[in-house]
Amino acid sequence: MIGKKQFFDDENEVPIFNNRNGAYVFNRNGYWQFRVWLTADNKYLLRSLNTQNREVAIQRGEALYLELHANLERGVKYFSVTIKEGVQKYIEYRATEVRDTPNQQGIVKGRLDTIKTHLTHFLDFVGRDTKLSDLEEGQLLSYPSWCRTTRKKASDSTIVNEMSTINACIAYLYDIEKMGSFRRFHLPKHSSKPNVDIEKVKRETFTRDEYMAFVAAMRVYVREDVSEEERYLRELVRHYFLVAANSGMRSGELGQLCWEDVEIRKQGNKQIAKVSVKASTSKVGKFRTFIHREGQYYERWKELCSHRQGVIFSKDGSGRYPQSSLHKHFKRIMAIAEIDEARKEHLVPYSFRHFAITNRVMSGLSLHEIAAACGTSVKQITETYWHVDEGQMQRFAKADYVTEADGTVIPTM
Repeated sequence: MIGKKQFFDDENEVPIFNNRNGAYVFNRNGYWQFRVWLTADNKYLLRSLNTQNREVAIQRGEALYLELHANLERGVKYFSVTIKEGVQKYIEYRATEVRDTPNQQGIVKGRLDTIKTHLTHFLDFVGRDTKLSDLEEGQLLSYPSWCRTTRKKASDSTIVNEMSTINACIAYLYDIEKMGSFRRFHLPKHSSKPNVDIEKVKRETFTRDEYMAFVAAMRVYVREDVSEEERYLRELVRHYFLVAANSGMRSGELGQLCWEDVEIRKQGNKQIAKVSVKASTSKVGKFRTFIHREGQYYERWKELCSHRQGVIFSKDGSGRYPQSSLHKHFKRIMAIAEIDEARKEHLVPYSFRHFAITNRVMSGLSLHEIAAACGTSVKQITETYWHVDEGQMQRFAKADYVTEADGTVIPTM
């Protein structure tokens, strides 16, 4: 590195190490910045020092200069890397976090695939050969409108999740790989908290009659004249869907659930299941234990399956049954189910979770109970599911009370 040109030295612009390689700290709008000339790239590198104190800025500037010099010595590139190259480095890093078994910490392979998809859309947006150094902090402000124009089915929540992944990538490149000139994009304020699409949730939730029609179709599906191997797989997905509808677990949680995580208990003449969801398999990263009805479905699958240890809904207990195969069987069952054709296109495997949570809301359980059992927040239950049940809202509208002569309050409807 060599100095490119001199700058005026006053209280708002201080040279670092006697202006070696054009290194300065300077004050802009009250905050101190760092600037140094990179000969290989023929341009200045700028960094925020995140301080309004002049002496602190000088100390941080000197430390940053030494760090940059060391990074250049080991071959770190600051300006010549393309967006595609940077994204590939981030994906390679996240790939090291994919866990081999449900008990390990890390991310599932499906999450890595989602990250790749999000960043593919980002590359489409900014251009694969664009230099990382050419990005601007406000560039992602137009990302939502671009998504809605080029990808008609992209929902607001999908767009927000993608922008979160993109910023995680940019932060990794900035903090760890020392690439880029800023740590994160500025995001549209209205997109930081996506609104829940209540109508979409309604469309994707089974009614009770639709669910019973699907259950009847599953009975027909497993009785069709097929090979023993195929029948085994059909029984697997049948019991997976039955447990999904009664437990309300997410697909990732249910797909990685192991036999040791479930305890079947008797309650009168019924069977219930006590389930422990590991933090490593939960979307929210928190351990929880809850009890749900229809525990006999686990018992019945246990009699049919070939394994008594490992992952429950698996061919042999060694790994989860592929999501793609679950969707394939779901579509086949849906094709023979006596459900209105216009409704079938909206129902998906995640509809079982919607169905389970909606049923609990309608049963009158407290939102705290439902949120704890389903591994989500009371706010999420309120925003997503309470409004789905018009009966609940009607009960709210009719709720009243009378006060007795002795002061006792008696709720009325």
